[in-house]
Formats: sequence, structure tokens, C-alpha cells
Amino acid sequence: MQSQPVYGNYPYYGQPIYQQPTAYMGPGPSNAYPQYTYPTNPNNPYIPQERREPPFIPPKPTAASTRPNSHRRTTTAPSVPAFFPLKSALKKTSAPPGPAKPEGLVRQVTYPPAISSQQVPRPRLPSNNFRPYTSDHNPEEFRPLHMFMLLIGNNELRLENVMDPALRELRSTIVPRWPDGVESDSQHGHDWTVRFRNNPWTLQGPKAMTAWSLIVDLFTLFARRGFSFQSSMNIGSPSPRLVFEVTSQDRTSEFFLAYFSQGGRRLHLIKPPTIVDDTLGSQLKAYLPRKITEGPLDENMRIIEVVKHGPGVPEVEPQFFLMHVLKVLSELGYNLVTTLPLGRKGPLGLRAGKEMLIFRGTIPRDPKA
Repeated sequence: MQSQPVYGNYPYYGQPIYQQPTAYMGPGPSNAYPQYTYPTNPNNPYIPQERREPPFIPPKPTAASTRPNSHRRTTTAPSVPAFFPLKSALKKTSAPPGPAKPEGLVRQVTYPPAISSQQVPRPRLPSNNFRPYTSDHNPEEFRPLHMFMLLIGNNELRLENVMDPALRELRSTIVPRWPDGVESDSQHGHDWTVRFRNNPWTLQGPKAMTAWSLIVDLFTLFARRGFSFQSSMNIGSPSPRLVFEVTSQDRTSEFFLAYFSQGGRRLHLIKPPTIVDDTLGSQLKAYLPRKITEGPLDENMRIIEVVKHGPGVPEVEPQFFLMHVLKVLSELGYNLVTTLPLGRKGPLGLRAGKEMLIFRGTIPRDPKA
């Protein structure tokens, strides 16, 4: 007999002895604790599986089954008035067409049937339907909002966008005032050019005062006829283009001219208004004491000059003198509206003439009137 092996200190256990199975006595406790009884819910009482009834399954409907009379379909759309058509009335039917449309609502054919299918060429028009100027226009249709005046060279006066009544008045009142007459008088459309003899715009010689009066008369006449001066510009012309705009008639404006010497220290007033002639010199002397001298009125011209002192004495700068002149004239009611360069040009293209200052004010009213 072979001995059994020994594994360490553990004794050998023999084969266990199995007992015969006993009869099943039902479920019992899995441990020593008593079986837990769950509380029942009064709203949903627990029913054991063996006491539950099988669910009711309704039989499938057949063709013979009918809907009970007690069933009524719920109305899903609100009731509408009788003059609204039902959906069934909107469906297409084979009913005969209704009465024909009125004849006035039928669109007529633009072209005759013989050429309606042909393509009619469209004439090409200029941009913005611009119609170029032609000489057969009716003068009454021309109503400019702006008129331009240019004093070109030494003897040329040009007006642009001028109407015929203005031309007739200018030819009868302004042109005859120059004693030497004119070289040419031409009109192209609404542009008028006149050239005077003996160069009035040089502003030299014994007739210089007459040339100055022509400029003042032009500004005054335009204001009286409802063309107010607005500005000047150098666009597309060798001389400044003076812009006059259509406004109401101005019967109270008064114009006069002035110019400075080349150094800016001597002011020439050409036929100044009485209030300017009596007040400007004294006001400048009050602002610049012992710096101003005033000459007598000679040939409708007043000269006001800045005095030059010896070394060590500060002098009045030309721009400082100009500032006080403009300030005093503005207080007297006369403002600078534009400048107008006139006179001959030198060999290098520099203008050797004068730059005229044009002032505008208001004619004082007579208190006795």
C-alpha cells in the first residue's frame, strides 16, 4: 500500500461523505434573518403574479363593423361667413369659363401684329439724356441759376450764362462808359465777349479811374437785378471766374475798391464811401498810435500809409496792418468779398499789376426820410 503524500504541515483530508437529498420544503430564509415583508402602496397595491389577470386585447376590426351613432367628429376649423368659399370650391372643376374681362383691363399690343415678333432697334442716347446746346433753342426756356464774369488780359470782358435782357442792358449802359469804344462784340449762345480799346484793365493812365468805375458798376448792376456775388475760382480759365448766383433783388448794397502797394504798407482807397473816408484813418491811428499817416483825398483816392521809423524802433508788419484795416472796415459795415488781380504780366509770367480788393456794404439810410 502506497503512502499518501504530505504537503507541508497540512493534514490530508479524506473524501467527504455525501448525504442523501431530502424532499423540497419550499423557499426558506437565505440567512438567519427573518424574511422582510415590503409595505403595500394603497394607490397601487401589489398583486402577486399568480393572481394577476391577463390584459385585454381587443379583436381586429372587420369590414362589417360600423362606427356607433353616438360618435361625433369634433369641428377643427371655426365657422366662416357664407361669402367665403370653401376649400372644395377652390378646386379646379370642369365648369364652363366665366364672363370675359372688361375690355378696358385687357393689355393692348404695343406694336402691330405684322412687326410685333421683330426686334425694334433702340436708338443710343447720350448719358443722362443730355441734349447739347443748339442755336435754335427757345431763349425763354433758358433760366440760369449762376452767371460767370471774367476779366481776361488787359481789355476783355466775358460773361457766361447771360440772358438776352441782361445783354441788351449791358450794351446800352456799361459798354458806352468806356470813352475809347470797343474792338469787338461777339456772342456765342449764352456767352458774350467784348474787347475794349486801349487796355482798360491795366489801370494806368488818366483813364484808370474810369476803368475802376466800370468794375464797380458791373457789381452794382448785377446786385440790383438779383445776381449776388458768391465766390471766385480758377478752374479752366486763365483769369478768376467770378460766380454770381440768382437771388432776390438787392437795392441797398454798395461796392468800392481798394488795393495795397507791393510792400503792403500803403493802402489806396478808390472813391470810398463817406463813412469810410471819414473814419478809417482815425480808427487806425487809435489802434496804431504814431504809426499811421493819412494823405489828402486826391482824384477820388485816399492813401493811408504805415510810417517807417529809424533803427531800433519796431515797425508794423504788413499782415498786422492788413488785419487792422479789415477789422475797422468790418465794424463800419463793409466786408471783403473777393480779390481781383489786374494789370500787365511780366516777362516771367508774374503779374506786375494790382490786386484789387472789392468791398461790399450797405447804403446808410437817411434818418429824415
